[in-house]
Amino acid sequence: MGMFMASVAFQCADKEKLVEVTHFVRKTVSGVQGLVDNLHTDGPFYGVLNMFGDEGSTLSVLPERISAITGAYAVFAVCIDSDCNLLSLYHDGKLLENSCTGLPYPEFEEINKPSMELWLPLLQDPTKIKELQHALYTFEVFAEDNLRELSVLTGLPILDDNMIGEYVKSYM
Repeated sequence: MGMFMASVAFQCADKEKLVEVTHFVRKTVSGVQGLVDNLHTDGPFYGVLNMFGDEGSTLSVLPERISAITGAYAVFAVCIDSDCNLLSLYHDGKLLENSCTGLPYPEFEEINKPSMELWLPLLQDPTKIKELQHALYTFEVFAEDNLRELSVLTGLPILDDNMIGEYVKSYM
Protein backbone atom coordinates (compact mmCIF):
# COMPACT_ATOMS: atom_id res chain seq x y z
CA MET A 1 0.00 0.00 0.00
CA GLY A 2 1.37 3.37 -0.97
CA MET A 3 0.86 6.86 0.33
CA PHE A 4 -2.22 8.92 -0.31
CA MET A 5 -2.14 12.60 0.70
CA ALA A 6 -3.34 16.04 -0.29
CA SER A 7 -1.87 19.41 0.56
CA VAL A 8 -1.93 23.11 -0.12
CA ALA A 9 1.32 25.04 0.28
CA PHE A 10 2.08 28.74 -0.10
CA GLN A 11 4.39 31.56 0.91
CA CYS A 12 3.25 34.63 2.82
CA ALA A 13 5.62 37.12 4.44
CA ASP A 14 2.91 39.75 5.08
CA LYS A 15 1.41 39.10 8.54
CA GLU A 16 -1.83 40.98 7.76
CA LYS A 17 -2.40 38.85 4.67
CA LEU A 18 -1.57 35.74 6.71
CA VAL A 19 -4.34 36.64 9.17
CA GLU A 20 -6.77 36.88 6.24
CA VAL A 21 -5.53 33.56 4.78
CA THR A 22 -5.75 31.83 8.16
CA HIS A 23 -9.30 33.08 8.67
CA PHE A 24 -10.28 31.85 5.19
CA VAL A 25 -8.67 28.44 5.73
CA ARG A 26 -10.18 27.95 9.18
CA LYS A 27 -13.65 28.94 7.91
CA THR A 28 -13.39 26.68 4.86
CA VAL A 29 -12.15 23.57 6.68
CA SER A 30 -14.15 24.05 9.88
CA GLY A 31 -15.27 20.66 11.14
CA VAL A 32 -13.10 18.71 8.70
CA GLN A 33 -11.16 15.94 10.44
CA GLY A 34 -7.72 14.68 9.52
CA LEU A 35 -6.03 17.97 8.65
CA VAL A 36 -2.87 19.48 10.07
CA ASP A 37 -1.31 22.84 9.26
CA ASN A 38 1.56 25.10 10.23
CA LEU A 39 -0.35 28.40 10.05
CA HIS A 40 0.66 29.14 13.64
CA THR A 41 4.40 29.23 12.81
CA ASP A 42 6.59 32.20 11.92
CA GLY A 43 6.67 31.10 8.26
CA PRO A 44 7.03 32.43 5.65
CA PHE A 45 6.16 29.01 4.14
CA TYR A 46 2.82 27.52 5.13
CA GLY A 47 0.77 24.47 4.36
CA VAL A 48 -2.31 22.43 5.12
CA LEU A 49 -1.92 18.65 4.92
CA ASN A 50 -4.42 15.82 4.72
CA MET A 51 -2.50 12.60 5.32
CA PHE A 52 -4.88 10.19 3.60
CA GLY A 53 -5.97 12.38 0.69
CA ASP A 54 -9.64 11.83 1.50
CA GLU A 55 -10.17 15.57 1.96
CA GLY A 56 -8.51 16.54 -1.32
CA SER A 57 -11.72 18.02 -2.67
CA THR A 58 -12.00 20.23 0.42
CA LEU A 59 -8.40 21.41 0.09
CA SER A 60 -8.73 21.97 -3.65
CA VAL A 61 -10.81 25.11 -3.05
CA LEU A 62 -8.06 26.78 -1.01
CA PRO A 63 -5.11 27.55 -3.33
CA GLU A 64 -6.81 29.87 -5.80
CA ARG A 65 -8.09 32.18 -3.06
CA ILE A 66 -4.90 31.93 -0.98
CA SER A 67 -2.88 32.87 -4.04
CA ALA A 68 -5.19 35.81 -4.72
CA ILE A 69 -4.89 37.06 -1.14
CA THR A 70 -1.10 36.74 -1.01
CA GLY A 71 -0.42 37.73 -4.63
CA ALA A 72 2.05 34.85 -4.67
CA TYR A 73 2.30 31.19 -5.59
CA ALA A 74 0.23 28.39 -4.10
CA VAL A 75 0.47 24.68 -4.87
CA PHE A 76 -2.22 22.05 -4.48
CA ALA A 77 -0.81 18.51 -4.51
CA VAL A 78 -2.32 15.05 -4.35
CA CYS A 79 -0.26 11.88 -4.09
CA ILE A 80 -2.06 8.78 -5.32
CA ASP A 81 -0.88 5.46 -3.88
CA SER A 82 2.80 6.50 -4.18
CA ASP A 83 2.47 6.15 -7.96
CA CYS A 84 1.76 9.65 -9.18
CA ASN A 85 1.23 13.22 -8.02
CA LEU A 86 -1.31 15.67 -9.32
CA LEU A 87 -0.17 19.28 -9.02
CA SER A 88 -2.04 22.54 -9.50
CA LEU A 89 0.09 25.67 -9.57
CA TYR A 90 -1.48 29.07 -8.90
CA HIS A 91 -0.05 32.58 -8.96
CA ASP A 92 -1.85 35.77 -7.97
CA GLY A 93 -5.20 33.98 -7.95
CA LYS A 94 -4.82 32.41 -11.38
CA LEU A 95 -4.36 28.75 -12.24
CA LEU A 96 -1.10 28.44 -14.19
CA GLU A 97 -1.23 24.70 -14.77
CA ASN A 98 -2.54 21.32 -13.75
CA SER A 99 0.15 18.68 -14.12
CA CYS A 100 1.12 15.15 -13.20
CA THR A 101 4.42 13.65 -12.03
CA GLY A 102 5.33 10.02 -11.53
CA LEU A 103 3.65 7.13 -13.32
CA PRO A 104 0.15 8.35 -14.12
CA TYR A 105 -2.91 6.15 -13.95
CA PRO A 106 -4.72 5.81 -17.29
CA GLU A 107 -7.31 8.42 -16.27
CA PHE A 108 -4.49 10.96 -15.73
CA GLU A 109 -2.38 10.21 -18.83
CA GLU A 110 -3.75 13.23 -20.66
CA ILE A 111 -2.59 15.62 -17.95
CA ASN A 112 0.62 17.37 -18.95
CA LYS A 113 3.96 17.13 -17.22
CA PRO A 114 4.88 20.25 -15.22
CA SER A 115 6.33 23.20 -17.10
CA MET A 116 9.87 24.08 -16.02
CA GLU A 117 9.27 27.70 -17.00
CA LEU A 118 6.39 27.96 -14.54
CA TRP A 119 8.23 26.25 -11.66
CA LEU A 120 11.60 28.02 -12.02
CA PRO A 121 10.44 31.19 -10.16
CA LEU A 122 9.67 29.04 -7.10
CA LEU A 123 13.27 27.88 -6.67
CA GLN A 124 14.91 29.26 -3.53
CA ASP A 125 18.32 28.71 -5.12
CA PRO A 126 18.19 29.47 -8.86
CA THR A 127 21.27 27.32 -9.45
CA LYS A 128 19.30 24.15 -8.55
CA ILE A 129 17.74 23.74 -12.01
CA LYS A 130 18.89 20.11 -12.40
CA GLU A 131 17.42 19.24 -9.02
CA LEU A 132 14.12 20.84 -10.05
CA GLN A 133 14.14 18.84 -13.28
CA HIS A 134 14.72 15.71 -11.22
CA ALA A 135 11.83 16.52 -8.87
CA LEU A 136 9.42 17.26 -11.72
CA TYR A 137 10.34 14.60 -14.27
CA THR A 138 12.01 11.61 -12.61
CA PHE A 139 9.96 8.50 -11.84
CA GLU A 140 10.78 7.69 -8.24
CA VAL A 141 9.79 4.37 -6.67
CA PHE A 142 7.66 6.44 -4.28
CA ALA A 143 6.09 9.44 -6.02
CA GLU A 144 5.85 11.30 -2.71
CA ASP A 145 9.65 11.60 -2.77
CA ASN A 146 9.24 14.00 -5.69
CA LEU A 147 6.97 16.13 -3.50
CA ARG A 148 9.50 16.09 -0.68
CA GLU A 149 12.19 17.21 -3.11
CA LEU A 150 9.94 20.01 -4.42
CA SER A 151 9.40 21.08 -0.82
CA VAL A 152 13.12 21.38 -0.20
CA LEU A 153 13.77 23.24 -3.45
CA THR A 154 10.91 25.72 -3.12
CA GLY A 155 10.59 25.99 0.65
CA LEU A 156 6.87 25.30 0.26
CA PRO A 157 5.68 22.49 2.56
CA ILE A 158 4.07 20.51 -0.25
CA LEU A 159 4.95 17.31 1.61
CA ASP A 160 6.66 18.20 4.83
CA ASP A 161 7.80 15.51 7.26
CA ASN A 162 7.42 17.90 10.21
CA MET A 163 3.73 18.29 9.40
CA ILE A 164 3.41 14.52 9.06
CA GLY A 165 4.89 14.25 12.56
CA GLU A 166 2.35 16.78 13.82
CA TYR A 167 -0.41 14.73 12.24
CA VAL A 168 0.81 11.58 13.96
CA LYS A 169 0.92 13.37 17.32
CA SER A 170 -2.54 14.87 16.85
CA TYR A 171 -4.50 11.99 15.38
CA MET A 172 -2.86 8.78 16.52
